[in-house]
Amino acid sequence: MGRTNVGRTSAGVPQSIPGYSPTPLVAVPALAESLGAEQVWIKDESDRFGLPAFKVLGASWATNLAVSARAGRPPARTFAEFSAATALLTRPAPLTVVTATDGNRGRALAHIARLLGLTARIYVPAGRLAGTLKAIGDEGAQVVETSQVCWRSRTASACTCCPGN
Repeated sequence: MGRTNVGRTSAGVPQSIPGYSPTPLVAVPALAESLGAEQVWIKDESDRFGLPAFKVLGASWATNLAVSARAGRPPARTFAEFSAATALLTRPAPLTVVTATDGNRGRALAHIARLLGLTARIYVPAGRLAGTLKAIGDEGAQVVETSQVCWRSRTASACTCCPGN
């Protein structure tokens, strides 16, 4: 799939995903003082859609682009539109989304896939903690452990998606 300039067209998708809330900003006065700054604020991304990272936002965007490209349409502007487009593409056969991960990216993609009724296959390198594998699997994904480091797992996942490459 080539690059797509979505600009602001899909900006409403994350905000319309069930469970969305704006990222809270947290004041860190001790850090501000140590830096000699009047104020320091941090974005707290420790609970995005019940997941411990912001990666679900990127997973929703990337999946939106892939589904839209497959459907021959522009990216969806809301999650409801995205979900409807996905439902049309899963007939007669379901779509499977695939990635390789060390943890958070795969769990995020599995979460979006579950919300959309898609199958997710997540490749993970050897040595991941059992809790990481369970968290990804609990999102409904098929977890495929490889004996490779993450970047090689990404190659394996790409070959699974795109036979002949």
